Amino acid sequence: MKLLLERWNKFVNEAEEEESSSKSYQEMLDLIKGEAGSELIINIDVPKGKKKGFGATEKRPVSFDYGEFPDYINDADKMGWDLIIAPSESTGKKGLRKVGDLLPVGRVDYKEDSGKKGNDKIIMASGGKISEEDKEALKVFFDEISDRFEEPSWKTSLNEDMAEKPTFDHYSDQVEIDGGIATLYHVSTADIQELDPEIAACQACAYSKAEYRAWQRPRVFFFTKLAQEDTSRGRIQGDGYIAKVPWDELYPIYKDPLKLSHPDMNDKYMEITGDKETSPGTLNVFERVATLADELYGYKGFIYPHGGDLENIIVAMWAKVPVTKMETGFYDEK
Repeated sequence: MKLLLERWNKFVNEAEEEESSSKSYQEMLDLIKGEAGSELIINIDVPKGKKKGFGATEKRPVSFDYGEFPDYINDADKMGWDLIIAPSESTGKKGLRKVGDLLPVGRVDYKEDSGKKGNDKIIMASGGKISEEDKEALKVFFDEISDRFEEPSWKTSLNEDMAEKPTFDHYSDQVEIDGGIATLYHVSTADIQELDPEIAACQACAYSKAEYRAWQRPRVFFFTKLAQEDTSRGRIQGDGYIAKVPWDELYPIYKDPLKLSHPDMNDKYMEITGDKETSPGTLNVFERVATLADELYGYKGFIYPHGGDLENIIVAMWAKVPVTKMETGFYDEK
């Protein structure tokens, strides 16, 4: 009888352990973004360059590190939750490692009729930021197996609690927009392929230092029209660069249609950041609105009239932005 009881207790304990390791998609997001998220273990079992079938007989090389969270089960296949690391951050190394600073930035879902619905893949990138090049690389990869997979979806649809992001038409008549993508311009004396707000903040020119005095978050500034001049300094010296940015990632800060600057949003800002009422971020309306716009809706920058001039619209982005050097001078047309 004693042996029978011991076996029963062992069975119950194992069943409880298996049940506790089973996680929903939202529970996985909460775990990864939680205090101990960086300590979670992942196992890369298909490194970048190796082949995987994704349910097909013919296997093909993957352009990213692919693995799983071995300790947390997806009920769809009774195995660890699958993950994909942004291609540019994939090391091609197999084995166990900690999550570190990787955060969810997107997901790839199997289609309804694939027979694998629910066996979704969590896309991860450092700091929760993924480049447009990485997005495009993943889109191209999964387009080739679109008989089984939906197109990758990105941060704004990740969190089931995140509000739907509205798109506004403020200043759209002064921006070239094609298929939801806005064309922006930057002028620089440096030879660059990507604009990084952290680097830009360290190298701020005189015409942007005034902006930083009002708000110290690292960001990169863009014109919205060819040959556009700075309201105080006129023409900017350097080569012209073109950036393509989703229009729905730009928030009209001065119009503030979502009322993110209103005092009743302060508590939400402090809940997200952990700041106190007297913290610098809480006291700075630009930082509050940027944080709320990003965390609640997925906006990545502000669009507004420079110096209040409604004919001189500029954009400030706090996310990295890839750029292409113009073949002609930025002011050649003027």
